[in-house]
Amino acid sequence: MFPVKRLLRHTLSSILYRSGITRALFSPRILMYHRVIDPETLPYLIQPGMYVRPKTFERQIAHLSRVHRIIPLEELVDGLLSGSALPKSSIALTFDDG
Repeated sequence: MFPVKRLLRHTLSSILYRSGITRALFSPRILMYHRVIDPETLPYLIQPGMYVRPKTFERQIAHLSRVHRIIPLEELVDGLLSGSALPKSSIALTFDDG
């Protein structure tokens, strides 16, 4: 992605997040990861966007833990189906086949 597009996307997402709009629109949240891996360790090419590097994942989880309550996906689904209250600012993480 071009640096200008990345800057614009980051700026817009920051504005939406800080304004509270994203919290109102996207609650509860489910984040899906495909793979956590260092692509340099692989003997084959991996498509950009299909992985996150371990250090980046650690930083993301640290941030998410400060801002949200990470809960198991099963707890989130059970809460939604039963109509029971979920912990405030709940977020579940899932991993695709990676």
